[in-house]
Amino acid sequence: MEIVFYKEKKSYIKNIAVAVGTFDGVHCGHKALLSEMVRYGKDNNLKTAVLTFYNRKEPEMGLISHPKKREKLIEKLGVDYLIYLDFEDFCHMPAEEYIENFLHKELSIKAIFFSNGHRFGKMAKGDGDLLIKWGKKLGFESFCVPFLEMDGERVCSSAVRDLLQKGETEKANEMLGYRFSYKLKVVRGNQLGRELGFPTINQVIDKELITLKRGVYATISYIEKTAYPSVTNIGTKPTVNGDGLYMETHIMNCDKDLYGKEIKVEFIKWLRDEKKFDTITELKNAIRENKEKALEIYKTHG
Repeated sequence: MEIVFYKEKKSYIKNIAVAVGTFDGVHCGHKALLSEMVRYGKDNNLKTAVLTFYNRKEPEMGLISHPKKREKLIEKLGVDYLIYLDFEDFCHMPAEEYIENFLHKELSIKAIFFSNGHRFGKMAKGDGDLLIKWGKKLGFESFCVPFLEMDGERVCSSAVRDLLQKGETEKANEMLGYRFSYKLKVVRGNQLGRELGFPTINQVIDKELITLKRGVYATISYIEKTAYPSVTNIGTKPTVNGDGLYMETHIMNCDKDLYGKEIKVEFIKWLRDEKKFDTITELKNAIRENKEKALEIYKTHG
């Protein structure tokens, strides 16, 4: 997949099928839409492209996935181009101008794929009906792909964010079609976990990313592509100095020096809320219990 910033004006990107959106998380609903586009492209000998934006306000809850991860997820679906558009260049453009001058004249699109509720153009006045109307006029096909539902709930990025912030990682992972994860650099802590007999890695959660419900989780950590059962705490009392929110992970059966390395931690299940313990013995017993629960969960999910 080729990644393009449209301001570079790649003139060879013409006569394509496109899908437009943020695609944060690239969840099962996104995959269904993009798979339809890729299938259409193959059937009609067309290149396919995802049009997405930068310089736009991010969701208040934070992003489900870092843009680099989003790029990899989209690439796996077989899309040919990921085209970044400057939001400032398009947010004040009337919907009809966006269709005629950009989609039609600039890109010469042959088909566009979108979901229910897709809005675009100045004051978000453009919608699916307008795309269908202008498609008939200008000679491109318009396909509205219905929302995917799970257990009667619409699969969308806002629903996934809401579930993650409630600690409902299992349901969020079902909507995503993969386990939610952070991949972050390991920083130095105060070594308290090691003194207790449960060494941990400390990581700073990027401020642009969503923060899970605080508490203890059963997780899987990846070191050089090897999966290890682990237990992770996201809490209000960081064990290292800094401004961001931190998470601590105890990785079982691993004594490697991981400082400075990027470690991916996948979240399987929320175990319990944060709790302040009166004694070190109570704390150690709770950690041991969390570890046992996480290991059992890993055996069925790892």
